[in-house]
Amino acid sequence: MSSYFFINQYASTPNEGFGGRYYYFSKALQENGNKVLLVTSANHHLLRNKPKFKGLWKFKNYNGLEVLWLKTLPYSKASSPIRVLNWFLFSLYLPFLVFLNIKPKQVHYSSPAPIGFLGAWFLSKLVKAKSVFDVRDVWPSTLVEIGGISPQNLFVRFLYGIEYFCLKYSDVVTSNLANMDLRLKELDIDARKFYWFSNGVDQKGVENSLLNSTVSLPKECSEKIVIGYTGTLGEANSLYTMLDVAKLLEYKNELVFLIVGDGKERIALLDYCDLNNISNVVFMDSVPKTDIYKLQSKMDILCVGAKDCSLYRYGVSPNKLYEYIYSGVPVVYYINTPNYHPVLDAKCGREVSPSDTRAFAHAVLELIELTDEDKKNIDNSAKDYIRKNHIYNNLALNLVTAVDNND
Repeated sequence: MSSYFFINQYASTPNEGFGGRYYYFSKALQENGNKVLLVTSANHHLLRNKPKFKGLWKFKNYNGLEVLWLKTLPYSKASSPIRVLNWFLFSLYLPFLVFLNIKPKQVHYSSPAPIGFLGAWFLSKLVKAKSVFDVRDVWPSTLVEIGGISPQNLFVRFLYGIEYFCLKYSDVVTSNLANMDLRLKELDIDARKFYWFSNGVDQKGVENSLLNSTVSLPKECSEKIVIGYTGTLGEANSLYTMLDVAKLLEYKNELVFLIVGDGKERIALLDYCDLNNISNVVFMDSVPKTDIYKLQSKMDILCVGAKDCSLYRYGVSPNKLYEYIYSGVPVVYYINTPNYHPVLDAKCGREVSPSDTRAFAHAVLELIELTDEDKKNIDNSAKDYIRKNHIYNNLALNLVTAVDNND
C-alpha cells in the first residue's frame, strides 16, 4: 500500500462545498487500496458549509478518505486581503505534517495561489517524497491578463518569483492545462517533467445524482427549450456574451436561458439584463453537487465560455466542461483554445469564438433543430469520449504512475 499527500488550500468535499479535482483524485486512489491524505483549509470562499472545530486542525473521515482541515483566518469575499494572509499561513502549516509519521511517496500541491507550494516542497524534503506542483491557473499571469493588475506591481513580481521556484524546483509539474509545457519553455525550464492530467468526471456521483436527485428546473423554464450554464458567476466565464446571445434570440419565444450559480458578478449580470431589457434569462441559486448533474440533464443545450485572452494559449479546463460533455446534452464551447478542441473531439456540439455572438446564436439555432437520432448520437459519442479520456479513477492511477516513473 502506497501513501500520498494531496494538498490544495481550496479543496473541499461534496458535504462542505464541491468535490473538485484533488478530492476525486484522492478518493479514487483511496478506493484502489492506497493511503491518501487530502489537506485543505477550513476557511475559504468556496465552502458552503465551513467545518467548525476547536484547535488548529481537525481530521475527518469521508467514507474511507482522510481529510485534514487546517484552520486559517475567516473571510467572505475572494478579494479580501485576509485571503492573501491565508496563503502564507497555510504554507507555514505544511512542514509540520512531518509529525504525522506518514511517509508519503508523493506530495502533490495544487495552485492557483503558488505560495503554499513552498511549505509543501519543504515537507517533501523532510519526508523524502517526490514533490508535484499542479498548475490549475497560471498565476500571477492570470492576475495581470484577466485581473488587470500591473506586471510591475511589487506583489505580482514577488509571485512571479514564487512561480519560477515552483516550476523549477518541483520534481514533477502537472496541470489540467494541455499546453502548460509552453510556460516552462518560456522560463527555460526542462519541459520533460511536465504531464497533462485533465479534470474529469466522477461517474459514481453522476449516476447517483441522476438516480436520486429530485431537483427541478425553475417554473419559468416549463415547456421551454433551455440553454443553460452552471457554475461560478465570475468575470472570466464571459457570461455577458451569453446574455448578448439571449438578447439576439429574444424573438424565439420557445427559448429560455438559465444561469445557475453564485459569484461576485451575479448582481452585475442581473443589472445588465435590466439595463438591456433582456427578458428571456432566468437566474437560479447554486445547487449541491448531488443535484447538479440531474439539473444539467434536464437542459437542452449547455454553454461554457471564457474571455478571449492570450493566457489561454496554455490551455483551459473548466471543472464543468467534462461533466457537461458526459451529460450527453449538446454543448456550445466559446473559448479560444488553440490546439485543444474537446467538444469537437467528443462530437457533442459546437465551438465558436468568444467574441462572435452571432456565431454563438447560430450554433444555438443549429442545435435546437437536432433530430432525436442526432441527439442519441451525441449522447453516445460524448459518453464514449469521457470514458476513454476523462474518468477520475483512471486519471488518478495514471497520475501517480507517471510521477513514480519520472526521474
